[in-house]
Amino acid sequence: MKDKQGQVIGFEKMNFSAAAPQSMRIAFEAVSI
Repeated sequence: MKDKQGQVIGFEKMNFSAAAPQSMRIAFEAVSI
């Protein structure tokens, strides 16, 4: 899985995204699909 910059996302960042504000979660989920 990669983020918007094309960098590989590790489990730490995935867990951070899950705990982030709802707007960031929505953006993260849209990228991950």
